[in-house]
Amino acid sequence: MISKLKQIVSMAILVVASSALVGLAVTPATYAATADASCDATFITFPAWYNGLSTKVNGECAIMSPSDAGGLSTFIWHVVLNVLAILLQVVVYVTVAMIIYGGYMLLANGGSPESVSKGKTTIRHAITGLIIALLAVAIVNVLLGITAAPK
Repeated sequence: MISKLKQIVSMAILVVASSALVGLAVTPATYAATADASCDATFITFPAWYNGLSTKVNGECAIMSPSDAGGLSTFIWHVVLNVLAILLQVVVYVTVAMIIYGGYMLLANGGSPESVSKGKTTIRHAITGLIIALLAVAIVNVLLGITAAPK
């Protein structure tokens, strides 16, 4: 009974924390006035932390100073949102890895009831976490769309 309560409480804390963090992962809608989108970079599929903050200087891409980016708070928010976009992609990759691990537990352990149950639970929890993360982003996008709509 107590272990079940601990699981429920830890899952609730995880849901609230991940929803808050992932919900902020809305990429900036507009770049700073002088940002050059051709300077944005990616590594594998992850965006660079400075996307939206770079411009061309003498034909070379350079990161703008906070004053050129529209102020320190704008600069910091661009960095934070880029990092949160990276974290959202990490959530997706971890989900895929956990689904593969759960499938391995289902198939490779000789069909013992314990490992089958653990495999199903692992897959179910991975999919639930992914759905929560994606719903958090969708809800925040909808709310920002409603509140930022022209009147």
